[in-house]
Amino acid sequence: MTKQRIRTYRFESSTSLVADRRSAVTIRISREWILVVLSLLVILALGLWISRDPRFYVLNIEVIGAERESAAEILATSNLDRLHLLWVDEQKVEYDIGERFRSLAQVDVECRFPSQCVITVEEYPLQLTWVDSTGQFWVDQARHVSRAEGELEGRWVVSGPLPTDEEGLLDNQVMIGLDELEQLGIAPQAMGYQPGRGLVIEDGAGWRVILGQGNGMEQRLGVYAAVREYLVEQGIHPRFVDVRFPDAPYYSETNEW
Repeated sequence: MTKQRIRTYRFESSTSLVADRRSAVTIRISREWILVVLSLLVILALGLWISRDPRFYVLNIEVIGAERESAAEILATSNLDRLHLLWVDEQKVEYDIGERFRSLAQVDVECRFPSQCVITVEEYPLQLTWVDSTGQFWVDQARHVSRAEGELEGRWVVSGPLPTDEEGLLDNQVMIGLDELEQLGIAPQAMGYQPGRGLVIEDGAGWRVILGQGNGMEQRLGVYAAVREYLVEQGIHPRFVDVRFPDAPYYSETNEW
């Protein structure tokens, strides 16, 4: 008689399988939450450090390049003092300073950790000194007018009522005329200004020469050279010679202007 082996079967409880899986999921979720909580704590600690550490606040501000303008006023205009570095908008600060101080050709602001900002400015070069009944003024390359501390050496010194436009800048036609004279090799010197007539120089023979303003100085000087030669030859000593209009120069021996 053949014997048959009795097969045995192992049964696992479905309840225990589900429990094991739930336990694994719970452990995994717990680890994820721990990481989230730890990350939040690190972020919170970092935020507290950044917000409270004085090294993140602008405490040291250096202004470089200010000679005529007040470094203290530039600093005050920047509004950087004790500002948090995260809130610093360097471009806005540059714009604000440039708008407040029109005599500045360039403004650069650089802030860095710890607590340091550097404001570097470049002022327009001074071109001339203007003298009127109220005092002396400096005029820079961009025609900005400011109170002077004395005459500029080797530059134009113009005397007469100060002509400015609606923005308070020196009349552009006057500046053009002076620039053309210098380009023609005329050394900067003392000269006058008469409203309605323009720039006035003194001839070595003792009379005034009305040059006007704006473009065309070369032609005016050429005409004046011919007129002067005629006057010297004829022994005429006028009070002034007017060459504002090269096609119709004239002089007077009696009139003031």
